Amino acid sequence: LPAPVLPPAAVFKGRPLSWAKNPAFKYYRLQLSSTPDFSAPILDAFTDKETYKPAGLPLDRNTTYYMRVMGSDGSAAGTWSAASAITVPTPGPIANDVRKPLRKK
Repeated sequence: LPAPVLPPAAVFKGRPLSWAKNPAFKYYRLQLSSTPDFSAPILDAFTDKETYKPAGLPLDRNTTYYMRVMGSDGSAAGTWSAASAITVPTPGPIANDVRKPLRKK
């Protein structure tokens, strides 16, 4: 099986980690690491979707991490994709926020 295709770099602002759908794959294995050699992955997960919500992972904002994906047809696994450098930026202000600012004492 071929390796999934990932962009060399991506920014995930307010959305799950994602990659292109490939009809040859029923399942995916996703790894996320702070180093490009994946010697100590932060995440090693299996999913049947082309997305993964990183909520709850110990990720620092505005820090570069590396992601790779392996596809499977349910019988055999393919090869790892090339690593993609990813960043989760700090969220900006909420548009039309109606909350009142905190008062200084």
